[in-house]
Amino acid sequence: MDKEVFYNLGRLSATAEMSIGGMKSIVLLFLTRHFVKNAKSNGKRLDLVDLLEPDALEKNKSDLQKLVKYIKNIDNFIKNKVDFSAEVIQDFAKTLGVNIEVECGNDIDEFLSVLKQLKETTPKDVYQLLITGLINIFFVCNEYIKYPIIDFIDEISDESINNAIINSYLIIVKAKKITKEDRKKLLDYTKSVPLLFNYAINNPVFDIGMSIDETELSFATSSKVVSILEEQEILDKISGNLRYRVYKYTRLLNLFE
Repeated sequence: MDKEVFYNLGRLSATAEMSIGGMKSIVLLFLTRHFVKNAKSNGKRLDLVDLLEPDALEKNKSDLQKLVKYIKNIDNFIKNKVDFSAEVIQDFAKTLGVNIEVECGNDIDEFLSVLKQLKETTPKDVYQLLITGLINIFFVCNEYIKYPIIDFIDEISDESINNAIINSYLIIVKAKKITKEDRKKLLDYTKSVPLLFNYAINNPVFDIGMSIDETELSFATSSKVVSILEEQEILDKISGNLRYRVYKYTRLLNLFE
């Protein structure tokens, strides 16, 4: 693998370490982006908000269940700090409904060669999601990066992987810049405003009821604060009324579309 890939991995890792602590939604947004981009590459109309809105289980139950399974299994491999092997590839493929037989150790070039070969035997609608998930698992398990935040990968090549890593780096840098700019707009407000803003960073699609439960602000205070965040062009209302008004942190979400 090209040295530039490892250089950019190091840069991404360092940037993520500094940024993600205050933006815990970033990992979720990257994994959801994987799923949405895979769906779109296979001709399906699906957006990030479709899977993040409070009514997603009603409106997009099948896709949401698949997404949750994808995220949980990546998380399980990483949390358990498994040694990367053929078994990891096979087990992860099973979570996407694919049964494969491979031989592979922990060597990166061998690993990428196996992923290239899988293109011939893996259904088109899951192949890119499979390789994206496995590459993230591989680099996290081998401690090149701490989080599964490498962007969606079109194909197995140094160029494609390097571009995905650079994309992730740029998204995180922009996300940090956006949240910093928006936070500055709120300096003159009472503490309830930055409190709800912090909630929006980690829950970029939410309804009033959800924010009340988490922040313990009253309905009246939450309603007033979201109005302020709308005026400051931070939040946009999507739908609903009263406790069921749904808002999105538009500029942050747009980075992942």
